[in-house]
Amino acid sequence: MKCSKPLALLLFCGACGACGGPVSEIAVSKTAVSKTAVSEIAVSEAASGDSLSGVLSPVPSALFDPGGETVMKTLALAYPGVIGPAVFINGDWAAPIRGVLCYWAEGRLLPEEKRSMAGQYDPYEFYAYPAVLPEWREPDPVLAEWLENETERYKTSPVNRNPYFLDSLYRSRDEEESSTRLSLVSFLGRRIPVHYLVLEELFLVEEQIKNAAKISPAVQQWIENLALTKNPQSAIVVSWKYRVITGTRTKSFHSYGAALDLVPDSFKGLEHYWAWTREKQTDWWNTPYDKRYQPPEEVIRAFESYGFIWGGKWEFFDTGHFEYRPEILMLNGIPMAEYR
Repeated sequence: MKCSKPLALLLFCGACGACGGPVSEIAVSKTAVSKTAVSEIAVSEAASGDSLSGVLSPVPSALFDPGGETVMKTLALAYPGVIGPAVFINGDWAAPIRGVLCYWAEGRLLPEEKRSMAGQYDPYEFYAYPAVLPEWREPDPVLAEWLENETERYKTSPVNRNPYFLDSLYRSRDEEESSTRLSLVSFLGRRIPVHYLVLEELFLVEEQIKNAAKISPAVQQWIENLALTKNPQSAIVVSWKYRVITGTRTKSFHSYGAALDLVPDSFKGLEHYWAWTREKQTDWWNTPYDKRYQPPEEVIRAFESYGFIWGGKWEFFDTGHFEYRPEILMLNGIPMAEYR
């Protein structure tokens, strides 16, 4: 399903601290990196004039721009053992993925031989992501107009990102290769294929959800209402499915086995995916939270604790979707569990 800029863009720029603070205030990373270590990234960025802080703009995409140095250094922290230390080389920031340099290339994340072609691709999104959902407010005319324009843009100019970064990260350049990187695991009673890089994280997510269910009837009910536990034969739990994101020419995180769609037995009339809501109302963005399906807060926290982000915090919402993006949490100062 489609992911795009998050709901928080007008409210959380990362500079005011409302969403947990800028990169310099990150206290915990996936590998328990110290606050001081991550602070050095932001200090270096500020010295180069490319920092997280800035003037709020009515254009959402302008609100969160961490810059090449911060992103490349954060990626190295988010995927230890796969992405090496970031370096400034050949006039740009880069980091080795499995020993081969990947360049920032204005957000395109390209190998050396593709740098001159950066203009042919759309940049990857490293966006504002709130620790909690902001209070619901009806979108003002400026934001509503932007969302309407973005909806139309997806139809006429599909997003096209070069797949080099994710292909290299997950060693999955095509469907056949991707299928060889998967492990079949049990998750909340259903066996699903996921990429081996996220196995430990997913086990820990499941453990935290099950522990929460012991004291929360709502979480236990949510587990029981998942199609995967009520009727395994008709379960809709998508982990690996090789395809592009709806309305784009860019591969989905499902193509790498690094995302899950957890669908309940019934949505009970609630909305859960922006594109399907759009089929019923043109102003799909004007759907209050109480009209959207949401997993229990404990479930969302469990996923975020181990590096997964939730599609319910995107403007283009997808409330059953979780994908592995520890760098997004780190860039927004949202702490993850220390487990290594």
